Amino acid sequence: MTRVLIVATNDDSQTCMTFFWAKELQRCLAEVGHETVFLGGYDVTFTGLTNAIASSYPRIEYVVFYGHGDHDRLYGQRTDATAEQAPILVDDLHADVFRGANVYAVACYALDILGQAHQRDNPTARFIGYNDLFAKSEYDFDLFRLCVHHGAVLFVAGMDGHATSSILKKCWEGLRDEYLTPPPGGRFTLDKVWAAFAADINAEGVGYK
Repeated sequence: MTRVLIVATNDDSQTCMTFFWAKELQRCLAEVGHETVFLGGYDVTFTGLTNAIASSYPRIEYVVFYGHGDHDRLYGQRTDATAEQAPILVDDLHADVFRGANVYAVACYALDILGQAHQRDNPTARFIGYNDLFAKSEYDFDLFRLCVHHGAVLFVAGMDGHATSSILKKCWEGLRDEYLTPPPGGRFTLDKVWAAFAADINAEGVGYK
């Protein structure tokens, strides 16, 4: 049995969508026998993350994060909806907070600097994430969720970082190509074009360290 910490913010329209994804992943992982801990909403703070990992027994082996990120950080929950910037959940100076856990980050940019810091401070673990935007399409967000969850389930089951990121890349490319297949009559909708563009961004940006 693998113990997984699922972390999800929920403070804007984008994270409202991915919070639902996080809850769905929790259900999926429980169905195949994994033990999950859920850290959501206002509990998504540096202190909350630290305590959830440090106090867990058995130890947390995987952290799956849904929310906003930047090159060197993941963001926590906004306590003030009018705030321009969310508080930092974890940055490259505090990557040791993961205590050897593997990380699967569904967030923009974080693979870049934070991924390197995670590798430095957790050398036996892997970080899967995105070097660019993590793009979503409200046109068909459930197919985007399925791509994300396919990779997460394989990673938690023990697949290595290289293989998992390769499968994710193929999944995003397949979704892009599906959206770009000419429909009957040969006319594309703007929604499908944007969804294809979003899937292509994810295909190019996904990777591991």
